Amino acid sequence: MFQLHYIDAVQRQFLVPFSLLAQQVCLFSLIIVVKKVDKKYMISDSILHIRKSYKLQSMIALFFLAIFALLKQIAVTHFFVESFFYLTILLLTLNLIVYSTAYLYSKYYQEQLKKEVLFEQYNQELEKITISDEFRHDYRNILLSLSDYIEQGENKKALNYIASITDYSRNFLDDDSYEDLGNIPIPSVQGLLLYLIEMCNKEQIKLHLVVPDIIQEHDISIRLIDFLHCLSDLSDFAVKETKNGKEKSLYMIIKKEVNVLYIELTNTTQPENKVAKVTEPLKIPKKYYKENGLSTVIKIVHQYDETDFSLQSSGNHFLALLTL
Repeated sequence: MFQLHYIDAVQRQFLVPFSLLAQQVCLFSLIIVVKKVDKKYMISDSILHIRKSYKLQSMIALFFLAIFALLKQIAVTHFFVESFFYLTILLLTLNLIVYSTAYLYSKYYQEQLKKEVLFEQYNQELEKITISDEFRHDYRNILLSLSDYIEQGENKKALNYIASITDYSRNFLDDDSYEDLGNIPIPSVQGLLLYLIEMCNKEQIKLHLVVPDIIQEHDISIRLIDFLHCLSDLSDFAVKETKNGKEKSLYMIIKKEVNVLYIELTNTTQPENKVAKVTEPLKIPKKYYKENGLSTVIKIVHQYDETDFSLQSSGNHFLALLTL
């Protein structure tokens, strides 16, 4: 305003302290507003869920941001008022475009994850219907065979026949890992669990996924991206330990109680139905966590209050419990 002769030197000297203070107040207010908007719409966390890195696009955007910021600083130094305002508007517009594009891409990926989960569930249901149709055709023959054995008094053969049918059907009657995915309507978590299911199928590990309650995003007391890091590292550890063990069964229980969320991973054959908080202190050396890719889990847990991680190991069996 002084350069444009809207105020004189005396007024400028009087207004400078107020101007500096007003700048800080405006900056602080804008930071508060942006943080509230970011928290409400989860913009930063959504961007972190993008699968690809988009390095080239990010470098181009950063280059233009740096160029415009430098030009704006030159305009301030030489008092090019019009150029300063134009460059400010350009910077704000470019920032808005970059963040909006990244946010929309993240939403696109989350929708793709939803479609992928629904597609897998659809395939599972279709397979069940096909098996049911096949069994409907075989049911009459099974009854006739059993009737013949019973009429002839060959009860032992009838029992052996029933046992053979049971053994044959066991694979079809096992728990469906995809069924409980619907109880976690969080696309990024569903995608991670879907990856765990596929990894277990690849390693020929029978995964028993138990999610008895609906888990919403507000039930997770830590940042979602930190929760995903923990869940990913624990899943990799669990698959590796189960693959090296004798029994190829892995149990994952995600259970919600009052103000508490439990995530339990174990390869014991008979895990406890009721998840209890493990209060024993960690006795496993730090080197073990680092070698097994769990050091990130420990670091994240230490960042939050009322968040615990326990790991118990005995021979080829383990039990990992994350408590939020």
